[in-house]
Amino acid sequence: MQIKLGDKLIGDGCQTYVIAELASAHCGSLELAKEILQNAAEAGCDAVKLQRFHKDRLIVPSDQRYENFKKIELSAEDWEKLILFAKGLKVDIIGEPYDEEAADFFQQHNVVAFKIPSSDVTNPYLVKKVASFGKPILIAVGGSSLEEIKTAVDLIKSNGNETISLMHGYQAFPTKIEDTNLAAIETLKKEFNLPVGFSDHVDASSEIAVTLSALAIAHGASVIEKHITKNRADKGFDHYSSLHKDEFVKMVSLIRNYEKAIGSGKITEYEAEQTYRKKMKKYVVAARNISAGEVIKLEDLAFKRNQNEAGLPPSEAEKIIGKTVKAKISENELIKLEKVAF
Repeated sequence: MQIKLGDKLIGDGCQTYVIAELASAHCGSLELAKEILQNAAEAGCDAVKLQRFHKDRLIVPSDQRYENFKKIELSAEDWEKLILFAKGLKVDIIGEPYDEEAADFFQQHNVVAFKIPSSDVTNPYLVKKVASFGKPILIAVGGSSLEEIKTAVDLIKSNGNETISLMHGYQAFPTKIEDTNLAAIETLKKEFNLPVGFSDHVDASSEIAVTLSALAIAHGASVIEKHITKNRADKGFDHYSSLHKDEFVKMVSLIRNYEKAIGSGKITEYEAEQTYRKKMKKYVVAARNISAGEVIKLEDLAFKRNQNEAGLPPSEAEKIIGKTVKAKISENELIKLEKVAF
């Protein structure tokens, strides 16, 4: 199945759609947010994803995380400026709202698509609100059961929206390699017959951080989402799984090269393979000088390479065994059917 995000098709047979996730890496700074988004665009992403929340609609004040969200919450004015800046980068903008007001904000600013946060897969009010906009929807399914995912998908479809992609990604920061479970991508595709993407949260400083997304493609992922930050060493918000710009560039390059390596699946389609056949395949040649009038026997034949021209393959040698030679055939000469009497 394929769906359209912006002007790009995603799904089986399509180029992988790469999303750079800003999340809270801006640490409450508009200027830092702009710098990271600029880096993401230059790194070759197809889209940037923006998360908008209001602390008092996200978390109770008694939760120890409340103060952190208070520190990093961007003002309404800053959000207007950030959206305007993001539009100037010429990449798609995906909005991830954590409440209905944020959803309306993203819709008013005509984002290309929405993402339902994993925390709201079981929130029918937000899901219905987003579905009503008629835009493509990515559903973060980490931490959700198959039944909860099915309920959300059915709710979106019942509101007239069929443009859905599921985003697999274990919700731990950072995710242990053994918890990544890339095989779940194939399970989700089979279960829901929808495009499935991969949201990577492994330790960004690990060796596998820039290669894991390419591996996900091998398991059927058609969308890749990865956090990006300015400098992981600053240990800002979401730094655990966030790549630097140069690492993001490398990841995108690996993805594009891997796509080339996947190919079309057709056998002997490429010019290089035709050249290989000509140089390396064996053909039927005369094992000795054979005079006109002789009857060809198996011992008169040899199977050898001859890059100058193609001849009869060994699998068809039976065609000429027991047949009479019409004209002399020299040793090592390709035995052509026109020199044999049938």
